[in-house]
Amino acid sequence: MTLKTPLTRSIRILFALFLTLGVAASISASTQRSALAATGCTVGHPVNSEEYDISGDCNSERVADAHTCQVIGTSTTSAGTTQAVECADIYVTDNSSAQEIWGEGKFYCQGVYVQCLGMNVQVWMSASSIGSPIGPPAHTFSGSYKCNPSVGACPNGMPAYVATGHYTQLGHSTCFNTYSWEPAGGDIISVNGASSAFHSTTELDSVKITLCVL
Repeated sequence: MTLKTPLTRSIRILFALFLTLGVAASISASTQRSALAATGCTVGHPVNSEEYDISGDCNSERVADAHTCQVIGTSTTSAGTTQAVECADIYVTDNSSAQEIWGEGKFYCQGVYVQCLGMNVQVWMSASSIGSPIGPPAHTFSGSYKCNPSVGACPNGMPAYVATGHYTQLGHSTCFNTYSWEPAGGDIISVNGASSAFHSTTELDSVKITLCVL
């Protein structure tokens, strides 16, 4: 089930939690994106074009049309229903000092119990420049995150935002094929009221896009 806008009362509160127990954790380096929201940044999708053009002073800008979500498990108890949700996004920074693309995963519980009991999740991103006659290799980056009562409680009533590494070999007037994904079986979320943790059974891909840095 893919949800473009999953039902949730959670307000997107910026979250940065970095906890590991032998597991690499990468909480989004863009968690201050609201404070960095740039004036004049545009992510344009020209008519009759499959490209998304980035212009202006863009800092940690989400490419809205790349966003996808899916429910990986539902718990129903006498108190009501709770769902475990994962989402995949693409973000871009394009300003005078940096040009970067990265993927971001969003993980949360919604319904009666808005605090997940545990997470062990990961997100990946692929980006490849366009123009090489032999087809340039794709660069892949990943990020992961873990929370549970042993290593630290999961966010309460808000998502965990998990960023991949950033692809920085951009430069102006270049285009890139890119998308983020969360692999099948790669994400585990424990929900209050469920008899066992939910595992993602299908891969979740963001919309695959062509992103051009002007």
